Amino acid sequence: WSKQIQGLILSAYFYGYILTQIPGGWLSLKFGAKRVLGIAMLMGSIGTILASPMARLGYGYLIAIRFLTGLFHVLKQNIKTKNYATYNVNYLIQFV
Repeated sequence: WSKQIQGLILSAYFYGYILTQIPGGWLSLKFGAKRVLGIAMLMGSIGTILASPMARLGYGYLIAIRFLTGLFHVLKQNIKTKNYATYNVNYLIQFV
């Protein structure tokens, strides 16, 4: 693949990642962190597993699966950040 196609493949993950920053936090508040984290881990893992077969089908398929993997991976990050912030606030309140 050309350098341009390689760049698209690498950036597709981050385009998906950017789109679900705010909706990811909202989903974890609405449906619960445990449920959203489980679904995000499952779908992100499936996307990672499917990356190699999609590459064999063509770079368009690989770009699509990388984009979808990015959509789900950001959900994991949002939940970790939310829980970490909640833990730190609770810890500081108990400490004071």
